[in-house]
Amino acid sequence: MKSELAGIYSVIGDYDKALSLEWEAIGNNHPTAQSYYGIGVNYMNLHQYDSAYYYLNQALNTSNVYTRMGVYRSLLQLGRQPQYHKYIITYSDSLRFYEDSVRALDKSREIIFYKEKFEKEQLVTQNQRLELEKAYTTRLLLLATIVALVLLMLLVAFYLHRKIALRRKEEELNSLTFQLHENELLIDRNNNYIAELKEQVEQQKELVEQQAEQKEELASLHDANEQLRKENIRLNENMKKYTGTFPEADEIKNVTEQLRRSKQREEDWFAFIQKEYPFLSNLHQRKTGLDYAEEQTVYFLVDTLFDKFTKRLTNKVSLPPRELLLCCLIKLRLSVGEIAVLMNLSPASVSTAKQRIKNKIHEILKDEPLKRSFDLWIWEY
Repeated sequence: MKSELAGIYSVIGDYDKALSLEWEAIGNNHPTAQSYYGIGVNYMNLHQYDSAYYYLNQALNTSNVYTRMGVYRSLLQLGRQPQYHKYIITYSDSLRFYEDSVRALDKSREIIFYKEKFEKEQLVTQNQRLELEKAYTTRLLLLATIVALVLLMLLVAFYLHRKIALRRKEEELNSLTFQLHENELLIDRNNNYIAELKEQVEQQKELVEQQAEQKEELASLHDANEQLRKENIRLNENMKKYTGTFPEADEIKNVTEQLRRSKQREEDWFAFIQKEYPFLSNLHQRKTGLDYAEEQTVYFLVDTLFDKFTKRLTNKVSLPPRELLLCCLIKLRLSVGEIAVLMNLSPASVSTAKQRIKNKIHEILKDEPLKRSFDLWIWEY
C-alpha cells in the first residue's frame, strides 16, 4: 500500500515524500529488487546520483527481466551525468539486450495465448457435442428423479406427521408429570408450614391477633392442599393414557419423585440443623437479647443456609439493621415470643414491626406479602 502511494508521489514530483514512503514500506523487512529500484529512481530525481547509482545496482540482483530492463533504462539516464558517463555504453548494450528479451518473451506469451484460446474453443465444441448426446439421457433421469422426489416427500411428510404427533403426546406427558411433581412439592411445603404454624400458635396463645392470622393461614393451607390433591387425581388419570405409549413415562415419574424427595430432604435437613447446631437450638431457649456479634452470626447462618437471603432481600428492599434482623429470625422459624426476647422488645412491638416491614415490602415489590401471612412469605423467599 505504501509502495503504491510512493509511486503516486513520485509521479506528481514529490520525490522526498515518495522516498520516505518507500523506506516505511520496507520497515524491518528485507528489501526486494523492486524496492531498491523505486528508491534508486527517487534518489536520481532528487539529484543524489551516488545513492541512485548504489540502489539501482542493488536492484539488478533479480532474475525478473522486466525489472532489470527498467533498472538499465534508469542507469542509462544516470550515465548522462559526467561521473557515470564511462558506463553509458555498457548500460545501453544491457538495456538493448533486455528489451530484446522482453519482446521475445512477450511474443512467446502471445503465441501461447492464441494456442490456448484455440484449444479452449476446440474443447468447448467437443463439450457441446457431448452435452447434446447426453440431453436425452438427462431428461429421462430428471423425470425419474422427480418421481422419486415426490415419493420421498410423501414418505417424509408421513414420517414428520407421525413424529410431531408423538412429540406432542410426549410433551403433554412431560407437562402432566412435572405439574404433578410441582403439586406434590406444594403439598409437602404446605404440610411443613402447617406444622410450623401450629407450633407457633401453641407458643403464643396470649397474642390473639397473631393467632387469628395464623389460624386463617392454616385454614387456607388446608384448602390449598385439598385442591392440589384433587388436581393430582385428575393428572394421574390423564397420565394413564400415555403409560403404554412412551417407555420413558415411568422413568420421568421416577425422576420427579426423586426431585420431590430431594426437596423434602432439604426441609428435613434444615429442621435437623436447627436442633443439632448449638447456636440455632439455643435461640429457642434464650432469655436475653442478642449482642452485636451474635446478630452477625445470625446473618451469616441465614445467608449460608438460605442462599444469601439477606443480600437478595436488601437488593430489592432497603431495610435498616433491626428490621433485617427481624426478617432473619422469622426465616429461622422463631415465634413472636422468642423474637421479642432476642430483640429486647415486647411481643406486641414485634407484631407491629412485622406489619410495618410487610407494608414496606409490598409497597416496593407489589408482591404477595399484603395478601398472606408475612411469615410464610419470608419462609418462601
